[in-house]
Amino acid sequence: MTKAKYGRMRLGTCIKGDYGALGCSGNVLAKVDRKCSGRQTCEFPVAELAGSQPCPSDLTPYLEAGYRCQKVVTGPRNVCVAGMPVQITSQRGYIANDVTIARNIGSPMCPWQIRVKPGQTINFTLIDFSTLHPTDDYDDDSWSGPKLRYKYAVLREQTHVRTVTQFEGIDREKHIYTSTTNSVTVEIASKKPNVVYFLIKYQAVGCATTDLPAGVWVRRQATGAVVRCNATGEVWHLTCVDNRWIGQVGNCSHPSDGVQQWNFKQLLDESDSFPFGILAVVAIGVALGILLGGVALIFAYRCLRTRYTHDTNARYKRDTWINEEGKLMSTYDRPTSDMRMEVQRDVMLVGKTPEMGTSPPCMTGGGDHEPPYSEYGVLPPSGYRQAKGAVHLYESPQFRRKDN
Repeated sequence: MTKAKYGRMRLGTCIKGDYGALGCSGNVLAKVDRKCSGRQTCEFPVAELAGSQPCPSDLTPYLEAGYRCQKVVTGPRNVCVAGMPVQITSQRGYIANDVTIARNIGSPMCPWQIRVKPGQTINFTLIDFSTLHPTDDYDDDSWSGPKLRYKYAVLREQTHVRTVTQFEGIDREKHIYTSTTNSVTVEIASKKPNVVYFLIKYQAVGCATTDLPAGVWVRRQATGAVVRCNATGEVWHLTCVDNRWIGQVGNCSHPSDGVQQWNFKQLLDESDSFPFGILAVVAIGVALGILLGGVALIFAYRCLRTRYTHDTNARYKRDTWINEEGKLMSTYDRPTSDMRMEVQRDVMLVGKTPEMGTSPPCMTGGGDHEPPYSEYGVLPPSGYRQAKGAVHLYESPQFRRKDN
């Protein structure tokens, strides 16, 4: 309903002359809303509006009303399938609980699924036909409608849930929700006792994400978008008006050498055109440099340590005697002035320059077998064994060995 007045008829087709007290009437739109709005047909006795007009009681009152037919979403004609949402892809429209009451479509069993284009959001407005009109001139106690707070609908998206109830405000039309994504599920309450009729208006908001040529990046703003060409640095600004992009994006061609070129001025350009991709490349380069530098330092340290150990082992070699229990008994550092001459594979004859009071030359031997007899050497003492792989030094006594 768009208007409803109850009282004396004004001058027009039916009333040709003014006899006084003409045009007095009361606004009864809220009461007629409850009886007719939100449904396809309605019927009620006009006498129910008695007492809702300020005209003299001895004059016959009349009802003057206006209405408008509003197209609503009806969905498919087949029976609602439990658990299967009914898809709505239009940019704007109306949802009526009268359809849900009659056909169960839009109920929690098979709710409406409103989906607009990517990049858009959805705005919801409730048109409540149970709310008192600000210009109502009658006592609401005369109406036997519902006095409780009914749940109208539940709006659901991935991260938000909005429950819509009766008496959201005193206005007949009120904004109830704006989505954060391009898809919202609407569940309409379908209880029939003391039914209150209403409409939910939905409308897509914003411009959809469009396909742009390769080699550009886009940053969306509240009412527009900034488009920049990665190859040339050109910038274009688009404005969103009535869900449509206003503006043009030029031809973003790459340089002939295929290499992106940036100068210092472009890097320090305004924030909406700064190439954030270069920051990522620089960060990756720094991380790789630190990693490769650490590997090089570790490799150099290991090389220096190996060389130092080799030099130390070559300089400080020891001859070791080990007893039968495997314990170290004594060591002898071989002088660097020794002159050695190989006698056979595992026996070496060591000679020293004769000096006053020094002992005769010595015989050394290696391997697992005893060294051969020499007039300058003796076998090692009994009770001791030679360590495998070591070089033993046998000092010659001052007398010759006697065989038994």
